[in-house]
Amino acid sequence: AAAAAEGKGRPESYLLLFNVGKRQNFGTLLRSACAFGVSEVLVVGAKKLATFGNQGTAGFTPERHIETLEAAKEHCKSRDIRI
Repeated sequence: AAAAAEGKGRPESYLLLFNVGKRQNFGTLLRSACAFGVSEVLVVGAKKLATFGNQGTAGFTPERHIETLEAAKEHCKSRDIRI
């Protein structure tokens, strides 16, 4: 669902995280998501995130936890999010 079509002026963007090698990288990825204006972070599999390195940005980008990659694909499809 593009925000431009809703009159917001720019398309929405999403970050899909799966199988991140180092736990501390989650914080860095969340910080980058915030800097780039990501609309939502989709986290596959992980129940808890180590947000070390987020520099206080973890609460600014909504996160959605999804059990499997297949479920993430279906979630994106249902919201017209292109992968």
